[in-house]
Amino acid sequence: MKADVGIVGDRIRALGDLSKATATTRIDAAGLVVAPGFIDMLGQSEFNVLVDGRVASKLLQGVTTEVTGEGSAIAPLNDRMLKEAEPSARHFGVTYDFRTLGGYFDRIDQRSRPALNVASFVGAGGVRNYVIGKDDRPATPAELEHMKRAVAQAMEEGALGLSTSLQYVPDRFASTDEIVELAKVAASYGGVYLTINARRATAFPSRSTR
Repeated sequence: MKADVGIVGDRIRALGDLSKATATTRIDAAGLVVAPGFIDMLGQSEFNVLVDGRVASKLLQGVTTEVTGEGSAIAPLNDRMLKEAEPSARHFGVTYDFRTLGGYFDRIDQRSRPALNVASFVGAGGVRNYVIGKDDRPATPAELEHMKRAVAQAMEEGALGLSTSLQYVPDRFASTDEIVELAKVAASYGGVYLTINARRATAFPSRSTR
């Protein structure tokens, strides 16, 4: 479709022949393609946006929104996980001044302010690591309740839902029942369940987890 695009603020207001319309700014895009910002559904740049908020490699591809938290999100974090992340953080000059997903979002909004939008799932593997570690064993009832509370907190803080990446450790050690119980928590907040393998991502609406 060949047409002019009229934009007011951050909204498209008109399409068609706008040659006679008044505007404060005109951009000659003849011969080019105008497209909405792309959403990267498998971004995995949750740490990188803290290193360099310009995210030029994303913007130059037209990506304006990053969805991350695939299997393991950047939070929640405990002392052990922070110690494991310390070498990389020190190398890139990043300070982990948050422990929760809400704290991460606050960091993004108030300090890092990356040049794209950031959304995140809460990773079931990350929650398992947070509560159990990387042991290949079932969760105890008490541990499962702890994991459910962690998922609930992440959902309250803005997570899109629960994600798994079952080819990786420790996601692969979780039983189906464990994942279902965590997905039920996400569903109770209107979240979806997203599972990812090396080739594709599949999202299930919240009703499928009830």
